[in-house]
Amino acid sequence: MWRNRMASDSAANDFDAQHAEAAAQEAGRAFRENLAAAERVLSDAAKSAERMIRDGVDAFRAQTAGPATEKMDEAQRFVVESINERPVTWVAAGFGVGLVLGLLLSRRGS
Repeated sequence: MWRNRMASDSAANDFDAQHAEAAAQEAGRAFRENLAAAERVLSDAAKSAERMIRDGVDAFRAQTAGPATEKMDEAQRFVVESINERPVTWVAAGFGVGLVLGLLLSRRGS
């Protein structure tokens, strides 16, 4: 009887270990998928921010001429390079600015 109980406990422990390993593998797979999705979203957001900045600079450049245009070109290159180097930072900064503006505008309307 004691041996039957030990064999039964051992089988239960093996089942629990296999179940835990399968759950860990599934969690790892889900994490990798979510990480890849987050990277795609951040990359798309960085590209969108870059496009918006470039469009704004182009519109401003069309309205100005001379040395101001050269300075704007230099500023645009800096911003685009910075966004490409640190897209997460720029997305977080944009989120923060949007949050602050949203809070300020919601209090203004109250």
